Parts: sequence; structure tokens; C-alpha cells
Amino acid sequence: MKPISLIALCLTCMLLPGCDPKDDCDKRQSKALRDGMEAAIPYQDGEIRRFRTSEGDTFSVRVTRIFEVYKPDAPFVCEEYLEVLLKDPTSSYPFVESIQRGLSVDSMIQMSVSPRRLNGTGTTVQFYLTSDRQLAGFNNTIYAAQNHSELEIDGKTYQDVLQLDYTSPDDSNDVARFYYNQTYGILQCRTQGGLEVTRLE
Repeated sequence: MKPISLIALCLTCMLLPGCDPKDDCDKRQSKALRDGMEAAIPYQDGEIRRFRTSEGDTFSVRVTRIFEVYKPDAPFVCEEYLEVLLKDPTSSYPFVESIQRGLSVDSMIQMSVSPRRLNGTGTTVQFYLTSDRQLAGFNNTIYAAQNHSELEIDGKTYQDVLQLDYTSPDDSNDVARFYYNQTYGILQCRTQGGLEVTRLE
């Protein structure tokens, strides 16, 4: 590139919003994740989680956890973004995918859960974090929610467990029952067809 072209490019960049390398969040509207949201999704980048199915199989997923701060030209905000992916390298579709954004409904935790790890079989599971950082289900007709201070699952005792029972899953691969806590994440899920997926130590 000729020197004159490089100078012109630099001058153009300085005039564009969001192009200044010194641009930070001081002059932007902050759109942070809800306080406690990161801790409520307890999967760390690079770790391996193991699960067992009621069909006698075990599988491992590798966690990809990405936290970024977006600074788009419009809207002029600093938006926190958290993406968590639990992917079985032997399957074509992730077991869990969760994306949380500061511009979204900030109390809601939303994740796609696919017990069979097959394309087109994911169920969107939604619940939320209360002001005192407790998990809760929405008041709706899609599922019935229960909170357990202590619950035994597959011979192990867990504290502060959220249970969701879906009223009318459409497909045999849809999630019908879901257990989650902030210490381990997904403890167990069960499909309408009866497949159970349970976390292993």
C-alpha cells in the first residue's frame, strides 16, 4: 500500500464512530449481564463434563465459554455477551447452547438442550434469576416449576435444585423434565420418550 493511501485510511478511520482504538465504555450506555448471571451458569472454558444416559451410554462434552463486551456503532452501548457451549465431539449437534446478552431480558437464562445431540431435537429451556440470585421458573402454562432445598438424583444429594416439568412436549425427543442448580448446572433431563441424561462426577 502506498504511504498516501495508508494516511487516507487512517484519517477515514478516525472519523468513523467506533473506529478509534481508544474508544471504550466511558461514553457508552452500559448493558451488563444481570449481577450473578455468570455464576449461575457454572461451566468453565475448556473443562470436560460427563453424562450417562438411561440407554447405558456415557458421553463427554467439552465446554466452550466466551465472554465479550460488544461495542457496536448502533446502538451506542457496551453490551456484555456470554456464550456457553457443551459439545460432544462425536455428535453433530451440541448437548447445550446458552447465549446471554445485556440487551436481552436480563433476568432470563435461556438454553437449548438436546439430550440426543442431534440436529433438530433441541428444546429451549427458560428460567430466571431472582433479585436475590435464586433460580425460579416462569409462571406459565408451558411447565410446572418446583424449587427443592435438597434433592436426591441418581443416588447423589444436591442443594437448591430447580425442577421443570413440561406439560405437553410435542416430540419424543423434547425435554419433559429438567433439573438444574447453580453449582453443577444440568443435573438431569428426561425426554418425552423416556431417555434420561444424568451428570456424572
